[in-house]
Amino acid sequence: MRYLSASLVVAAGLALAACGGDGGDGDTARAPQAFPQPSGSLDQAARQMKRAIASGDCRQLFAVAQHSTKRAASLSEHNAPPTKAECAYLRGYAKGLKGYTPGPSRQFGSAGLVDVAVPRQPITTSTFVLDIDGRWKQVVATGSNRQVGTRPAADSKADENVARFVDAARAGDCDEAFRLLSAASFALAGRSQTRAGFCKTLEETAHQRRSFFVRVKKDPDAKPVALGKTQQFAFYGLAVDPGLYYTLVVFRQPSPNQVTSEHERDGVFNWYLGKE
Repeated sequence: MRYLSASLVVAAGLALAACGGDGGDGDTARAPQAFPQPSGSLDQAARQMKRAIASGDCRQLFAVAQHSTKRAASLSEHNAPPTKAECAYLRGYAKGLKGYTPGPSRQFGSAGLVDVAVPRQPITTSTFVLDIDGRWKQVVATGSNRQVGTRPAADSKADENVARFVDAARAGDCDEAFRLLSAASFALAGRSQTRAGFCKTLEETAHQRRSFFVRVKKDPDAKPVALGKTQQFAFYGLAVDPGLYYTLVVFRQPSPNQVTSEHERDGVFNWYLGKE
């Protein structure tokens, strides 16, 4: 399994502090009432991604492959231009996707999948999520089977695990939140790869107002709403008072052998701020 994140993780602290429908039958989808509306289509975003990769230009890549949630809070809040570090990462990322050619797509409310082809690379799927500017941003490219039109496995625990993750985040239950993350989660970077490091990072970011964990704790009624599932992905909308919206992505590891005992097979890959 190979996956390329379209985001710069400078440190786990930045990532953690950054800012229902049934969805059970294949890729059916229904969005929650607070669902933000995109400024363009998913197919347009995929074509934009293709042009940006071909150009290797940082600003083009930044516009479609850098979700604001994955930036340092100060950069995201002030809508700052890409930094040198972000540009270096994005250019390197584009090199790994040369020849990117989008195919069939499927929108799931505030998330979407595009089956793609990348020469000499096992990349087959692009995952896009809405950002606070209303634009689609690619957040990860995976080397899984093609996903559009597929159905979730009968033993999927995505619904159960994402609900438990939100409850754990609200309760400040670090151990449980860590367990419910995907082994491939962006949050498990640097020292946060261990349970102790992850919990230490959460403790240090507990005062940051744009932290997902801080915001969810203030809204006892926030519940994830299923947007749709495929064989390896499940998407959820989470409306949080006052007027916030997150898209949560659950990723299913392709084989139990690739999952550590510390994490669920159907684990939360990431949460993305789509409205504030």
